[in-house]
Amino acid sequence: MHAVANRRGLTFVEVLLVTLIVGMVGGILLMVATSGQSAWLMTDAQLLTLTETQRALDRVSEDLRQACQSTVSCPAGAGQLVFKQSPACADPAITYSLSGTNLTRQVGTAVPVTIATGVTGFAVPACAGGLVNLSLTAQATTPNGRTLTQTISSQVWVQTS
Repeated sequence: MHAVANRRGLTFVEVLLVTLIVGMVGGILLMVATSGQSAWLMTDAQLLTLTETQRALDRVSEDLRQACQSTVSCPAGAGQLVFKQSPACADPAITYSLSGTNLTRQVGTAVPVTIATGVTGFAVPACAGGLVNLSLTAQATTPNGRTLTQTISSQVWVQTS
């Protein structure tokens, strides 16, 4: 009994147990941090894609609201929208179209300007009676390699000519 009372330090089993417990807690913390970072990266990429897609659709809608109804043209399956603005409907035609993965805006014969990148689909399924349906699909890849797809749609009323 006297030998146990004078004992100093830790046994090998005690050190091993403490190391094992600290390692498990560290591993759990690492898993939580990694999954949190992954969720943040995914949400950030989703938000960025949705914001850029919404901005592009807002731009198209804003121009379209000022269009002359009689000039709105959306060729079936072309992924293109063409219209003219101004009260006299004499302005150069504005064309929105998909070029590769870029949504472009072209006024008359000017050089097309890219208004959104990463766009995989631009559809105008209907444009009759002053109501134009628009659909825009964009795709992005997160830093960890996941592909995100966002599709937004809108209906725009065009002024009567």
